[in-house]
Amino acid sequence: MKAVSFVFACLALIVLIAPLRAQDAPKKKAPKKTAAPLAAIEKELADLDLSADQKQKVDDILAKYRDQFAAAQAKMPKLSKEQRQAQKEAAEKAKAEGKKGKEQKEAVDAALNLTEEQKKAREESQATIKELQASLKKELAGVLTAEQAAKLGPGKGKKKAA
Repeated sequence: MKAVSFVFACLALIVLIAPLRAQDAPKKKAPKKTAAPLAAIEKELADLDLSADQKQKVDDILAKYRDQFAAAQAKMPKLSKEQRQAQKEAAEKAKAEGKKGKEQKEAVDAALNLTEEQKKAREESQATIKELQASLKKELAGVLTAEQAAKLGPGKGKKKAA
């Protein structure tokens, strides 16, 4: 009888303590959403062998640009439901036809039927993003060695020599 009482007491104690331990568990931070152009540069930087000092400086530079890239992305025109559907279908069709790169982008853009206002907003946003990328890479080049800067590359879309 004492053994049964002891088992029930232990079970009750476990049931009471378990929720308290769950509350103490450290909560994982949600990953920061990064604008796609900045994410591409971050990915390139991750492949470089940076010193601790370089990592700190690079992180500071990226933090400075993060909000600017997000603001530029936010200025992109909002697509209607029909435009998003047309974009998805055109991308799938172009991919199935074996189109890549600019050819695929042109096929998708043609299917979007953007208004003049949307086209203008898109061009302005893309121009701002290009300027930010160039400025960011120039600033990063000041922190990186010549070899690292060469690996970072002059721009998007350039194929690296194997």
